[in-house]
Amino acid sequence: MPNILERYEDAHTAFLRGSVQDESDEQLLLHLSGLANQNNTNTGTQHRDIIRGLTINNILLKRHLEKLQQHITSLNEQNARTQILVMLLTVASLIGTAAQVWYAYRSDMKSAAEVTGPANGAITAPIFTSIAGRAAPAKAASK
Repeated sequence: MPNILERYEDAHTAFLRGSVQDESDEQLLLHLSGLANQNNTNTGTQHRDIIRGLTINNILLKRHLEKLQQHITSLNEQNARTQILVMLLTVASLIGTAAQVWYAYRSDMKSAAEVTGPANGAITAPIFTSIAGRAAPAKAASK
């Protein structure tokens, strides 16, 4: 592992060559370590080292945000598939519920027809009635 001075020299060389953008995250962290830990008493170059450190942090942050954006895009695609599946299951549930109500109504109609056949006569209404089919209760007389 290179010492602090070698890390600083490597960072300096990378900036002079213009190859900082192309280096790996691990190498950038080594450069950052070299820039942060070297003993630079020259006030004429301290600002340059600070700017280089900020530049390396900016590159690392940009790469991290790109990875994060890819992950968010992947999650959005997965959420879209899940949403479609939930919608399909909801439609299937509604169809199943409608079929159950229809079969119950049909069965009730058949039962009513068997109970109130032409020979029995008296009861002709089906047992299963909707709320809308019932008569409204009489209103109380107001004073």
